[in-house]
Amino acid sequence: DLSMKRFDATPLLGRHPENLLFFHPADFNAPFASGSGAADAMVIVPCSMSKAGAIASGFTEDLVARGADVALKENKQLIVVPRESPLNLIHLRNLTTLASSGATILPAMPAFYQLPKTMDDLVDSVVYRVVAQLGLPIPDSARWTGEIHVRDERADSV
Repeated sequence: DLSMKRFDATPLLGRHPENLLFFHPADFNAPFASGSGAADAMVIVPCSMSKAGAIASGFTEDLVARGADVALKENKQLIVVPRESPLNLIHLRNLTTLASSGATILPAMPAFYQLPKTMDDLVDSVVYRVVAQLGLPIPDSARWTGEIHVRDERADSV
């Protein structure tokens, strides 16, 4: 949903990713475009409201929408991270339709109660929530313990 020509993960990983596959948006022969090859889970991040609307209405105009449609029909996990704000009634109805169809709606709302200090902290809090929803391990530091650590603003400015 980013309209990228091709994503290169090498700078992020420090090496070429061996098991990262790329599919053209019109490649309906991709394995996850069919119920017999459905992935265990699918995450759409960021998800535009036009993409959410297409998926909610069953309009599978590209591989992302088709993969999401397959995930829903095969009762696989679908996580949608909407990117728009504010939301109008049409957006809310589309997201409600997705949720009632089995999707998890996970807005990109950082955990401010964990007192993030950097933009990376904000992004990480959303990423860790997605990863946790997938049932994958996250760092202990990303888990809420119930302890509130009040930051002393005076100490931060010294």
